[in-house]
Amino acid sequence: MSQSMELRAGAPIEMHALVLGTTPYQDSDKLVRLLTLEAGRITAFAPSAQKSVKRFGGSLEPLSYVKAHLKAPRESQGGETSLWRLQSVDLRGQFEHWRQGYPAIDTSMFILKMILDFVPEAHQDPLLFKTLGKFLRDSSHFNFNTSAPWIRAYFWSWFTRHLGYGDLCEPWESEALDLPEDFWKLWWVSIEPGEPLVTEFLDFLAHQKLPPRSSGHETRLYEHWLALTSLHWDYFQKWLSSKP
Repeated sequence: MSQSMELRAGAPIEMHALVLGTTPYQDSDKLVRLLTLEAGRITAFAPSAQKSVKRFGGSLEPLSYVKAHLKAPRESQGGETSLWRLQSVDLRGQFEHWRQGYPAIDTSMFILKMILDFVPEAHQDPLLFKTLGKFLRDSSHFNFNTSAPWIRAYFWSWFTRHLGYGDLCEPWESEALDLPEDFWKLWWVSIEPGEPLVTEFLDFLAHQKLPPRSSGHETRLYEHWLALTSLHWDYFQKWLSSKP
């Protein structure tokens, strides 16, 4: 947490946040996983969230963009930091196009799980938050039935470069020679460090006739991911085994 974000224990704070997921806790509470602009990925305890319509309603669904009203974590007796406390949220948006049909939902869960599994807790990363917001917003005009593998590959490619591991999609480029050269030029430019050209690339992508991608293509992406990162991802292996 930056010095500007240092707070006394229990101090109230508002954050811009994207809901990554929730877990029921005891009879009425929830643990809420958030990606925030100000503090990175955090986990917050939401008391009575399973029952309180007034404070939470349907605003804790994955991919909900919210203003989160929180209290800063306290340090426990063992020296470990306790969870943030989520008091309430104001819903700002829900990216409804990511909820329309199985391919869109499947792709969104793929992306959210990638963030949950590979972004460290409390690691501030404003660029990840802003880029993910652009990505979710500017993909509204896609036909997920045909383009979902390309959308997954593009975010995965940007994410791999953002984490500092290098280029992920070289295997796909060599297998998609029928796409125009400008396609791959813009692909590589749009995942460069700094403010990425996500909006420009997604608009370009939406107007391309994309060749189909199979589970075999995505397996090769994962193999390249392993070669670059040495990070095994059980979720991907389970996800791939569920594909028809």
